Amino acid sequence: MNSIWFYVLLTATGLSGVAVAGVLVLHRRLRLRLQACEAELRALRMDFAALSTANTGVGKELGQLEQHVRRIAERQDQFELRDGGNRSYAQAIRMVQNGADVKDLMTTCALTRGEAELLVMLHGMKRAG
Repeated sequence: MNSIWFYVLLTATGLSGVAVAGVLVLHRRLRLRLQACEAELRALRMDFAALSTANTGVGKELGQLEQHVRRIAERQDQFELRDGGNRSYAQAIRMVQNGADVKDLMTTCALTRGEAELLVMLHGMKRAG
């Protein structure tokens, strides 16, 4: 009877040893996986920090570009207000290119004879030449 208990005890000890070995292997795998996850987390944190820094720079640059666009728009508005009379010249040039004469330019665009003659000389030649 003692021999049966001996075999039961021996079997239980063997199974316990296998179980402990399995737990140790599993523990080692989990530890390696944890180390890999921690390394990946560190890399992601560094990437996030770099992106945050880049985003801040892009935000500042975007603000500067918006200010620049506003200044250009204001300058354009000022230029258009200052240069409003030149629109009649653009219309007169188109008319000359379409065959209008000095009298047409004087009546339609409110130009002086000298202005109309100059436009016909300058832009009428392009059509002929």
